[in-house]
Amino acid sequence: MTKLSGKVSWFGGPDDMGVASDEPLAFIYDVSDQPSLFLDEQPPNTTGLARRLDPETFYIAMRWDYDETSRDMLLDMRVKVRNPKTGKSCVALPADWGPHSDTDRIADCSPAVLEYLDLVTDDEIEISYPYQEDQPMSNEIPVCIDISHWQDFPDMDEVYASGVRGMIHKATEGTTYVDPNRSKNCSNALAAGLAISTYMWIKPGDGAAQAEFYLATIDPVPGERVVIDYEEAGCTLTTLKNAVQAILDYGNELKITVYSGHLLKEVLGDSHDSFLAQHTDLWLAQYTSDESKISWPEATYPKWTLWQYSETGEVPGIDDSYVDLNNYNGNDQEFLEWINPTGVAPILPKPVDPVKQQARETARRTAKRVVRRMFKRGPDIGRS
Repeated sequence: MTKLSGKVSWFGGPDDMGVASDEPLAFIYDVSDQPSLFLDEQPPNTTGLARRLDPETFYIAMRWDYDETSRDMLLDMRVKVRNPKTGKSCVALPADWGPHSDTDRIADCSPAVLEYLDLVTDDEIEISYPYQEDQPMSNEIPVCIDISHWQDFPDMDEVYASGVRGMIHKATEGTTYVDPNRSKNCSNALAAGLAISTYMWIKPGDGAAQAEFYLATIDPVPGERVVIDYEEAGCTLTTLKNAVQAILDYGNELKITVYSGHLLKEVLGDSHDSFLAQHTDLWLAQYTSDESKISWPEATYPKWTLWQYSETGEVPGIDDSYVDLNNYNGNDQEFLEWINPTGVAPILPKPVDPVKQQARETARRTAKRVVRRMFKRGPDIGRS
């Protein structure tokens, strides 16, 4: 595993006037070598592949050592790119060699990668490759997915037919941002038979004000499950607990879940926080296929409730985007009781036409891309 950190910029696509109109790519000789990275048509007045790159896909250029990573390896390799300030990460495909060492940058990424990770030119990034096997590009069907506007508007009937039983959708970020797709996606999910919940992405600052903004946005029913996404660097334990208290003060007997990975582990350590233990449960983020490798702040949470085990999953009904996959610490019936508002009977599974389901799966396998576009997981400054 190679790990690097340094400055980043962007490249590629019709609007990159820093490359010649006929400029090729270093190791991708034809669109067919990596078709998921390219626009359907060559941009006008250009002939080179660098300008045909689709800026809405996730790709990266680095100064690869061809003795260590051959062309064949690069065409089959995935790279994890991370914003160290927010902890948000994504997976990109190698597309070119560069940037020149004179730039003092370690990589150039697609505009979509920078936008997704909330980065601008000369910001710091962290890179690791090849993408670890214990962080799989998983096709397992989970009991629950979590999405945001990055997944656009999924076909919820297909999502449900695949075996997914619940969806958690981003609602707000800070005190100003509202996810524009939440209302329609949640309505469609309910109509398809999925149980739903929402989350707020909390930022450093006034946790209570952010929680109040979130609650005003979603207008929760009594006993609704609400989630605080606690992962952005700089968020203190006080910020988190103030948000929890604001939700408690709202009333309606809301059920509160804290989503977090390494940040909560770091701030809690081995200590017991009686306030969080009494009023919240844990949705753990740790990307591995091996449950024996996960860890969490057990002094506060004797067990995890929901576990986000992959951020690069694929689910029928969600096209051109990876999706977060989650398992519940119990059976499906218990999951439905957990995610639904208190007192609301879990939705019974709808019968699925096996012929139609087989047709969907066959079409999906036929049309499946090697790598999907990553308008995902997450927030405008963080996760999805």
